[in-house]
Amino acid sequence: MPASLLHAMRPIRRSLGAAFVVAATVAAGPAAAQLTSFQTFEGAYDYVAGAQTLRTNSNPGNACSVAGTATNTSVVISGIPAGATVFKAYLYWGGSGGTVDNSVIFNNTTYAADRTFTNTFAYNGNTLRYFGGEKDVTAAVTGNGTFTLRGLSVTSADQTGAQYCSLQTVFGGWGLLVVYNATGATQPRRISVYDGLFPVRQTSQTITLSNFLAPAAPAGRISAFVFEGDPDQTGDATNTEGFSFNGTYLTDATNPSNNTYNSTVNGAANVYGVDLDAFDVASQIAARSRTATVTFSSGTDLVLPEFIVTSIAVSLVDVTPDGPAAFVRLPGVYSQVFAVENPSLSGDNFDLLARSADTSVVRVDSVKGTGLASPAPRDSGRVLLNANTTTNYTVWYTVKTGTVNTQNVFLTARAVSRPTLAKDSGWVPVQRVRPTLGLAKSVSPGSTQAPGTDLTYTLSVNNTGSFAATGVVVVDSVPPQVAFKVGSPGQALPAGVTSATAYSSNGTTFVYTPVSAGCGAPAGYDACVKKVRWTFTGSLAADPVASLATLTFVARIR
Repeated sequence: MPASLLHAMRPIRRSLGAAFVVAATVAAGPAAAQLTSFQTFEGAYDYVAGAQTLRTNSNPGNACSVAGTATNTSVVISGIPAGATVFKAYLYWGGSGGTVDNSVIFNNTTYAADRTFTNTFAYNGNTLRYFGGEKDVTAAVTGNGTFTLRGLSVTSADQTGAQYCSLQTVFGGWGLLVVYNATGATQPRRISVYDGLFPVRQTSQTITLSNFLAPAAPAGRISAFVFEGDPDQTGDATNTEGFSFNGTYLTDATNPSNNTYNSTVNGAANVYGVDLDAFDVASQIAARSRTATVTFSSGTDLVLPEFIVTSIAVSLVDVTPDGPAAFVRLPGVYSQVFAVENPSLSGDNFDLLARSADTSVVRVDSVKGTGLASPAPRDSGRVLLNANTTTNYTVWYTVKTGTVNTQNVFLTARAVSRPTLAKDSGWVPVQRVRPTLGLAKSVSPGSTQAPGTDLTYTLSVNNTGSFAATGVVVVDSVPPQVAFKVGSPGQALPAGVTSATAYSSNGTTFVYTPVSAGCGAPAGYDACVKKVRWTFTGSLAADPVASLATLTFVARIR
């Protein structure tokens, strides 16, 4: 911001015993001229950028000094990894004046702009005019190196009479944005470029990034290429000079709080009238978030951003659930629904594979769902998933019999065209369980006894397994040497458990009712009873002590 605008565009500070501030009123640029989305790339991409000014001196030194059109200025591009290839390179330039210069000489070759930008800023009855241009120069940029530009013409006066030189708003400069393809990268990124030419003073613009899914370990960077930023101008009480990501204003050693547009390029100072900053924003991105906001604002400093670029790590496929509490399963057949989401910008074919960690515990039988038209059950298939859609798939599996164990059931989705970038697995833990009944039998008295002696038979039942036992039935045989005593069965059961007693005279069906002197037995005894059955109602808990049930009956030796 020029020193000559102190009385109109910078707060005035006067001393009257105590300091006070008077803010000037200046018309702002039209809202319709804000930066707009230009390009978005998604995959194994990232970016680097450089910038340079045509100004040769500071505002206090010489606000009018600009390199001539025959003078080369240079930008060094570095940071493209070995093995990476340039995917796109965009050349941006801009300057003051109402005459649009739509061609420049880049690396000794003349290029005409693919697009031009113009905008104005009203000040005290004058109209300050600015222009910019953009050109795809991918063919001329093959990697890291030094690149030159000349032939850019800017003006210090306009047909309206506004004097850029006296107002210290002369600027001319250029930037180079290079998007590269990182071969072998496993973490995809979404690169979003917004551009235009937007005068910002005591106002702001918010850009919303949406329709993405951040990974569990977020990563991100952001850069802004800005004209006319001055180191001696800052934000005001209403507008911070800088740009924020998800509500946090970004600063570092060369870009202090409230003075981001301070004529620095990637940390290098004294790049008069041009500013290019890059910030890491990983800490401002929440895991698995789906939106982000970038706000560009300025207070007393008039600045003109030409492009903002963001690089956000994203997931290109997501399969859920991701391991909830273990599902307790008895041996048998079960199903699990998995949601498969394609949160990327484009549709793709995906291979789905269902599997278990240990087939001796859990065997995956099939995966079924939309697009998986399989004539016979199978554990894999290929489906087309459209961009920004979620489809449910059901995995059927069998829990085998065996000892207690916990294993995982997985569903993996992998893009056919981008197998290393778009791959994810959902899973659920399955805890195989089963009840294990223990049975002990004793008789009292236990030694050899004479005929006519009553014997008490005791059965002890408990559950030593890993799951509650329901529908428990205990059957015991009455030895042929004894006669069952009518009405003798007794029981001691755990809380919540009851039982019903039944009798069999043929060893097969339990429809017999004992009678006194049955089958020639003495009175009060029945020699017809061959088996006694107890049918439990309720569950025996998986606890050998709490589940203990005691059953008794009496029989007389014949």
